[in-house]
Amino acid sequence: MEDAISKLGYNCFHILRPSLLTGPRKEKRAGEDIAKVVYKYLGFLIPNRYKSIESIKVARAMQTLAKENGTGIFFHESEVMQRY
Repeated sequence: MEDAISKLGYNCFHILRPSLLTGPRKEKRAGEDIAKVVYKYLGFLIPNRYKSIESIKVARAMQTLAKENGTGIFFHESEVMQRY
């Protein structure tokens, strides 16, 4: 998908790569619920790049990045989005 988007000819775009998304959600997903428990107790063992991230932080990152001027293709991992 990222390769296809890069061929569309945009001057600038940002690819966000969040890890496990946490936050309010209507539906239940057993696998994600298990992962949340693992992250809660063993999170200190998980590298920052793979730590769970709240969906609100991803949304804030999207808003901030959409307002930036620039050219190029930018990739943003969870660990970078944690600061938003």
